[in-house]
Amino acid sequence: MHPMHMYFSMESFQPYYKYILFQNWNADTDWKYALSFLGVFLLAFFNQSIYFSLHFQVDEKRRRILHYLVSYIVKPIGFFVEMSIGYLLMLVSMTYNFGLFMAIIVGNFIGYIIFQMLISEYLERKQARTSEEEVERQSLTNLKVGEESEPKKPCCKKQNVIN
Repeated sequence: MHPMHMYFSMESFQPYYKYILFQNWNADTDWKYALSFLGVFLLAFFNQSIYFSLHFQVDEKRRRILHYLVSYIVKPIGFFVEMSIGYLLMLVSMTYNFGLFMAIIVGNFIGYIIFQMLISEYLERKQARTSEEEVERQSLTNLKVGEESEPKKPCCKKQNVIN
C-alpha cells in the first residue's frame, strides 16, 4: 500500500504517486502525471462552468413550462453534479500532491474569470435590450391615434414672415 502523508512535505513536490484517487488511476510516469494534471485542471474548470450555469434564470412569465423544467429538474441535477465534482476535487487535494493541488486552484481560477466575464457580458446585453424595449414601449404608449410620430418643435414650425 502507498504511504500517504497528511501534510505538504518534500515528497508532495515529487511529480507522481503510485495512484491518485483510484487504484486504476495511477500516475507512475511523467506522461501519466501530465495527463492527470490536465484532467484535474479540466475537471475544476468544468466545475466552475456548472456553478455559473446554475445561476441563469428563465423568465417565468414568458416560458412557464421551461421555467418549471429548469427550476425543478435541471438545476437540482446540476447541483448534484457540481457537488460531486467538488468533493472529488477535494479528495484529489487530499493526496497532498502540490502539482495536482495547483491544477485545482488554477482550473477554478481560470474558470471563474472566463465564466464571470461571459455572464457579465450576457447580463449587460440583456439589460441594454430590456432598456431599449422599455423605451420603445414607452414611446408607443405615448402616441395617440392621429398624432404624428414625432411632435414638431417650435423652432421647426413654419413662421409667417411679413415682407
